Amino acid sequence: MQMREAGGPGPGRVIDPGQRVQVLRAYKCLFRQPDWARTVGMICLYVFIPMVGSIALQGYAVRVLRHLVITGNDERLPPMEGLSELIGLGFPPFILSMLWTLPLMFVIYFLIAAAVAVGVVAAAAIVAAL
Repeated sequence: MQMREAGGPGPGRVIDPGQRVQVLRAYKCLFRQPDWARTVGMICLYVFIPMVGSIALQGYAVRVLRHLVITGNDERLPPMEGLSELIGLGFPPFILSMLWTLPLMFVIYFLIAAAVAVGVVAAAAIVAAL
């Protein structure tokens, strides 16, 4: 059974469904770049910037995915520059991820509030018993 790529490079390119994901190749892709140290440094810097850094990293992920889909070449990744453009690319996925996790956050906050309430009641019962 053969599957056609959706929007991949070149019409009629066939993907073997038994083909495995090459995880190590994905990690090596970053370090094959001539300016890999700058890219890794920028990623580390963005990790420590609250909110804006996360949005910018999601923007870079969008840029890399677009590059890979359009060119099909992982030998040269797009540069990690243009903070405002990265924020613009990363804002929609950031909002979607926040909306996606919102129900889970409510469940977690409810469980924390319930645990605190049980702890307060238990502490009051212990104090009353003394």
